[in-house]
Amino acid sequence: MRSISSLFKVLSLCMFMVLAFFLFSNYSYSVGDQSVDEEYTRLIKEATTMPEFLSPLTSYLPEVVGVPTPKDVLGYIVGAPGKLTYYEDILKYMNALADASPNVRVFPIGKTSEGREMVIVAVSNAETMSTIEKYKDFLAKLADPRVVKTEQEADAVIAQAKPIYWLTGNLHSGESGAAEVSMELAYRLAVDENPLIKAIRDNMIVLITPSLEPDGHDKHTDWFYKYNKDVTDYRKITRVPFWGKYTFHDNNRDMISISQPEMENGANAFFEWHPLVVQDNHESIAFLYVSSGTGPYNRHYHPSVTAEWNLIAWWEVTRLTSYGMPGVWTHAFWTGWAPNYWSAIAGNHHGIIRFYETFGNSIGNTMERDLGEGRRSVTSREWYRPLPPYKKVLWSMRNNVNYQQTADLEAFYFVATNKEHFLKNFWKRGLSSYEKGKNEPPYAYIIPSEQKDPVDTAFLINILLKQRIEVHQAKNRIKVKEGEFPAGSYVVKMDQPYRNLAVNLLESQKYPQDAPRAYDDTGWTLGYHMDVKTVEIKDKAVFDVPVTVIEEPVRVRGRIDGGNASGAYIINNTAINNLLPARIKLKEYEIRAAETLFEFKKKIFNAGTMIIPVSGAPAEIHHDVQSIADEFGLEVMSSKKMPEVKTHELDIPRIAIFHTWSSAQDDGWVRFAFDDLGVPFSMIHKDHIKKGSLKDKYDVIVFSNCRGRKGADIVNGLDPEHRGPLAFVSSEEFKHLGTPDSSEDITGGFGIEGVNHLQDFVKKGGLLIMLQNPVRVAVDFGLVRGVDIFQTS
Repeated sequence: MRSISSLFKVLSLCMFMVLAFFLFSNYSYSVGDQSVDEEYTRLIKEATTMPEFLSPLTSYLPEVVGVPTPKDVLGYIVGAPGKLTYYEDILKYMNALADASPNVRVFPIGKTSEGREMVIVAVSNAETMSTIEKYKDFLAKLADPRVVKTEQEADAVIAQAKPIYWLTGNLHSGESGAAEVSMELAYRLAVDENPLIKAIRDNMIVLITPSLEPDGHDKHTDWFYKYNKDVTDYRKITRVPFWGKYTFHDNNRDMISISQPEMENGANAFFEWHPLVVQDNHESIAFLYVSSGTGPYNRHYHPSVTAEWNLIAWWEVTRLTSYGMPGVWTHAFWTGWAPNYWSAIAGNHHGIIRFYETFGNSIGNTMERDLGEGRRSVTSREWYRPLPPYKKVLWSMRNNVNYQQTADLEAFYFVATNKEHFLKNFWKRGLSSYEKGKNEPPYAYIIPSEQKDPVDTAFLINILLKQRIEVHQAKNRIKVKEGEFPAGSYVVKMDQPYRNLAVNLLESQKYPQDAPRAYDDTGWTLGYHMDVKTVEIKDKAVFDVPVTVIEEPVRVRGRIDGGNASGAYIINNTAINNLLPARIKLKEYEIRAAETLFEFKKKIFNAGTMIIPVSGAPAEIHHDVQSIADEFGLEVMSSKKMPEVKTHELDIPRIAIFHTWSSAQDDGWVRFAFDDLGVPFSMIHKDHIKKGSLKDKYDVIVFSNCRGRKGADIVNGLDPEHRGPLAFVSSEEFKHLGTPDSSEDITGGFGIEGVNHLQDFVKKGGLLIMLQNPVRVAVDFGLVRGVDIFQTS
């Protein structure tokens, strides 16, 4: 560990030397002859709690006749005490700014789960904005080394291109500062004649997405105005129970499968613009952490990527520290190992991953904060934290705005004025990945067409396609040193721009044993996750395999073997996910389940095999069975007679999924999986459990993972003495609350009375499924006997 620390100290010294080389000369912050909005400027200073929390870039606001400031539209400045801004008002301001300035355009990028429009706000000079498609095309060319093949060609494109820097925020709805910052930042970039900001406008295209989770943003804002408007003690803030429809904090872990519409919108926009940098602004630790990570870095990130993380980070640390702004640091947070974060989409595709963690109160109020209360000590002076945060501070939303905005502008300036360096490395990384795929094993991965579950195989292929990894299908049988594979097998050849990402997703990860504890996930091998066989190919002959390119998402169509049945249709139970939704789609039909393994027509069928007797209208039954075979990719056998095996009716269970209000969205991924499969369920909470008669309503109750170290934490729920009662319901004033579930009071739990109702449910034949922590309820409260829980880590 000492050697690693020494290495980082040496690296930091080198970074400072490099930064000294980069453009400290001709560095000006003069406002010049431009008019200043005196009222807005006065309010900025009043809302900032200490003078050192301001910078020369945020201590004023320029005034341009005909171009509205945020205050002109909202009625208050960005970062005003006691204010948070609803998403529709953020869009209202951004559209007003775009209408007034030729330097700004607003581009819709898709709808959220609840139907809100997500946007990119693009800012550059007027000439660039009028020919924006040209600049998108330049970046697309640099992203593909098969288009721009030589250094001479790259230099020619780079001479005309401009870096695209995408700033996003408010992915986590309780981290509200970035959405507020976005408005004032867009205004400054559009109108400020400060030489630093003008250099950004003339040399780069800045994209701003104010919120990556607009649905949760509005819930959080409603909750603030309903319950937290007068709170001045951070410990008494109550948290809105839901953000998005399914995901809470883990929406920032979705960039491998890209399952949620908000992340899919973001991914599609990324591949439209090919930004050099994606920076996602968060809030957690004081006062401003600038991402560079501690390592171990993912080995599939090109070394120049991780070098540039540090290069830009040290520029920001150096510049903000030179202003006397305390608490700006880097290094000692995050690792840089997992590729599943939102901003990792850039690093996965040869761009630069960046994020901030600024200090935030979550709400719009100013309050005293004690930095000794958290689990991370950030107040010591270290080589990576030259001017540490104060141990106690009066912190405001405006302080947060000043820090984020100053660092944003410094980062933009650094990239904009060194654009040739960064764009050249962007192209080189794609070229390196492509050349490595041609010249180093593995040369391909083959995914055989014969798999346990063709639907899961298609799902894996479609994840690769979402990532713009090129996938082909073999026209004939494949023969390579690793074996023979049937025609129709999928081939992921490595001579492609995103070779590094393809290997990263398909190989087995090996987190270094001597490394510090991982910040987050350590493994994500797609084949393991989906029980799909993938084969690493080190035989160069794979490049000569005749293939066709897969251009559309793969969809598996099932079939009926044997034509129309007169006795039964039989679907083998191979333990695949689609059997249950298929049963639900055929809810009007009697379906039997085999109780034992049996042989029929020289084929083995497992216990649980679905048998659909033919009676009544054979043609209609055949049509409906063919329909579910097509939809769910099922192999169905038709028969002239019923197989001779003991069966019982396969009825459709009435399923409930339980959530607590203390961690309401821990069930979100479970709900998403059920909805994605088309399996109906009821969403229930403590109020439903307390009412009892559970077996009259449900056959299965699923307790997904809930926070709580003890079973009592789940049974008792939120402490009513803290801030209760707390209603989470929609009203005319607070219309964004009450979804996807509601309660007149989210405090308290189902109590001992509810435990008794659960026990009664089980005694009457109900199936109670408890995942992870809720097992403690079953053990601690006697729902099961003779079971102990031992914590292993």
